[in-house]
Amino acid sequence: MFFGPTLGLELGGQTRLTTWYRAVGLGLLATEVFIDPDKESYDQAHGIGAGVRWYGGGGASGLDGIWYGLALEYLATQVTSGHFPEGDNQYRTEALLAEGLVGVRWGSDGWGHLLGGGLGLAYELEFAKPTDADDTFQRVYPVLVYEVEVF
Repeated sequence: MFFGPTLGLELGGQTRLTTWYRAVGLGLLATEVFIDPDKESYDQAHGIGAGVRWYGGGGASGLDGIWYGLALEYLATQVTSGHFPEGDNQYRTEALLAEGLVGVRWGSDGWGHLLGGGLGLAYELEFAKPTDADDTFQRVYPVLVYEVEVF
């Protein structure tokens, strides 16, 4: 929700491959913190990712308990900005996130759903310096990542 609703697909047994699409422009933090909502708007803001997860193997599904994961996510945004009244009023950012996560998943045979969550650390590499960035702009920096899952 904060970084945009995400639609994912997970395949496999206790070692699972996962892939997802994230609508960054619809996220609460993405629209209130990443851009200035009074002067900027997303034209496009998407993320795609892929990774692998290892599950502890509890429960009837084999997916209950602690899991560990590694992933890569590519983010791209196109923003229209009122900060630049003259000249180009659009800018684009692209970034690659390398993520390491740990989480817990709970299941219920009775109602057939899984609930879970994860927390991790990622390093974000931005490909290009934003137009309005100052000299202290960092290309690589740590990012806290989390997820809440409902199946």
